Amino acid sequence: DLTSVGTLAGEAALRGSPRARQLCERIEATRAAFVRRQWLAVLCGVTALAVEGLGIVAGADFVYELPWSLRATALVGLFAGAATLIWYAKRNWIESISLEGIAGDIERHLPNFGQRLRTTLDYHEPERHPAPASPSLLAAVETQTDQLAARFRWERPVLGLRGFSLPCLLAVALFVATILLAFQSEMRIAAGRAILLPWEYTTVT
Repeated sequence: DLTSVGTLAGEAALRGSPRARQLCERIEATRAAFVRRQWLAVLCGVTALAVEGLGIVAGADFVYELPWSLRATALVGLFAGAATLIWYAKRNWIESISLEGIAGDIERHLPNFGQRLRTTLDYHEPERHPAPASPSLLAAVETQTDQLAARFRWERPVLGLRGFSLPCLLAVALFVATILLAFQSEMRIAAGRAILLPWEYTTVT
């Protein structure tokens, strides 16, 4: 029918447009950069928690001189917990970062975009089924979007400060651990025992 013909013509016009293709590539590059940053945040957070967990094990060993089996169980538990956290973050956080979500973030960052970025994605990606629209309307949206995209700072693709606290947490944990290990010889022994090194607090020669 006429509606289907109009929709197909509009999709074909936008999919064949170099400007629409370039815009979608920019959104995809922004998504890739954001995914890398979120992975960095996840790994920093997990590492910070692992450092703090080792600190707890070392502190407990310093006070109670834990047997090897208990320290080994705690170390395996820390590795298992870290792997579980990474798997959970990948499945429920990283994999949920979509092109539509990134386009929405950019639109919120620059309200003048309106919903033009998501509209461009809808009509440019072949697997989507957008609402009927005329080629002239899509051409106007494309022109306006291209003008707005020219003013957007694409060289800063990571939006907002999400995940910034996790690298800070890692930095604090490593700083505290470094201070303790640098000035307390018994803390160095406790840290070595926490990772199952055959060290003892007292030796007799």
